[in-house]
Parts: sequence; structure tokens; C-alpha cells
Amino acid sequence: MPGRAGAVHMALAMVDIALWDLAAQRAGVPLWRLLGGTPDPVEAYNTDGGWLNVPADELIRSLTSLLDQGWRRVKVKVGTPDWRDDARRLRAVRAALGDDVTLMCDANQRWDLSTANRIMPVLEETQMDWVEEPLHADDLDGHVALQRSTNLDIAAGESIYSYQQFSGFIAHDAIRVVQPDATRLGGVTEWLQVASLASGRGLRVSPHAGDMMQLHQHLVGVGLSAVPPLVEFIPWTQDAYVERSIVREGYLERPQAPGASTAIHLDARRNWQIRGVGALRRE
Repeated sequence: MPGRAGAVHMALAMVDIALWDLAAQRAGVPLWRLLGGTPDPVEAYNTDGGWLNVPADELIRSLTSLLDQGWRRVKVKVGTPDWRDDARRLRAVRAALGDDVTLMCDANQRWDLSTANRIMPVLEETQMDWVEEPLHADDLDGHVALQRSTNLDIAAGESIYSYQQFSGFIAHDAIRVVQPDATRLGGVTEWLQVASLASGRGLRVSPHAGDMMQLHQHLVGVGLSAVPPLVEFIPWTQDAYVERSIVREGYLERPQAPGASTAIHLDARRNWQIRGVGALRRE
């Protein structure tokens, strides 16, 4: 059915996000305030230092550099063709960074259940805070089996495109960290529905930042939850937006300008817009 997931659903999200942005602008407040959020800074984790394509020594240097900048939560990509290489990399990272740093790992759906089961003892040994997208996003049964097999939290959401699909994962205790992305769901409205459901079950809600971290810094932590809010930070999207995120010692400050912080910088449109798609605003 067209619109259930994929490009059409993402197009609907664009409309919904734009309407919430306009509502906040009309009210003269940032979106987080319109939604009932608090002005407190939101803790963040950094995704930009743990890439899969770099050797272990460079990986450690990159993550150490993030720690020097004040970050205390960082994510490492896993999913090499041989899971034993992942194991060696994670052990090396944990040894280099020490036990006080919070580590997450993200497999980007590269494992099957058998491989995930093989490496899970290593993930427990290296104290992963969560294991993100270990299996194919449609494999509900596999996620259920994996979550039952470990005390670590399984995380997913980047590739889950509807409230209904999220509700199935939550109802079956297939994930413990829920990562909704308003640009993949039907916008802010459906994001709030997913976050409310997850928070009501006592699960962690940590949105997938994707290309619109600017929006998600408004959304995270706006609902009632016993779990402190946490948001993903991806620095290389900053130049695309008029309002850059402000980060101090691993905490994002809430934006203060009215709206949802989604205005695209004119220079970014000139540099990256696909020729013939849309139109630049004349000034």
C-alpha cells in the first residue's frame, strides 16, 4: 500500500513537520516549549567518531579526540564481514577509553541472528550500553529472541517507519531503546505517539538524528518519562541549517528561536540542492 512506509511516508512527514514548525512560529516559541518540554540542556552522544571503515588505531584516536572535547557517550559501528574483527576492535576501544566512558555499538542490520548470538558475549564483556540495529529491521522474531538472550538493551528505530510497527516491537519486548525518527515516521505527530507509547512502558527513547537533528533536539524529552532524555549528535549536518546546535560538555542546549530550527541555510541550498528540483528563494 503506497504511503505505509518509504518515500511517500517521508513526504507526509515533511508536511507534518512544516505544520508544527509554523505552529511554533505563530505562537512565538520554540517547538519544545509548545510541546511542553523543559528548558534544561539535553544529554547527547556522538556518532561521528566510530566509523566502520577506519582501522582500529585510527578509530581509537578519533574517539579519544571526542572525549577530549567533553563527550562521555560515543557510538562505534560494527558489522565487518568477520564478527571476530568486530570483537577485536571493541575490546581495543574499551581498553583504550576505560570503563567510565559509555559505549554503544551499531550494526546497521549487518548481522543475522546466529552472528549476533556469537558476538553478544563480547558486547556484554565490553559493556555496551546498547546494541543498535543488530538484525534486519523487519525481523521481529529475531529481535525478540536476541533481546531475551541478553541483559544488554537492543535498540532500533532508524528503519522502522510506522507507529504500528513500533507498537509490535514494543509489545513483544523486542527492543529496549526506541529510536524514532520524525522524518521516517509521519512527522512530529507520529513521533510523539511512538515516544508516548515507549515512555509508558518504561523504555528509553533516544531519537535517530538522521539529517534533522535540529528537529529532534526539540522533540526528545518532551513527554513524561522516568528515563532521562538522550539525543544523537551528528556534527556534519550543522552547516545545512540557519540555527546551529549549541553543545557544551556533551549536552545540547535547547534552541530559543521560535519554530523547529528547520530553516535551511541559503548557502547549503546553493551548494547541495539537486539541479532542477525545487527553487531557491530570491533575496
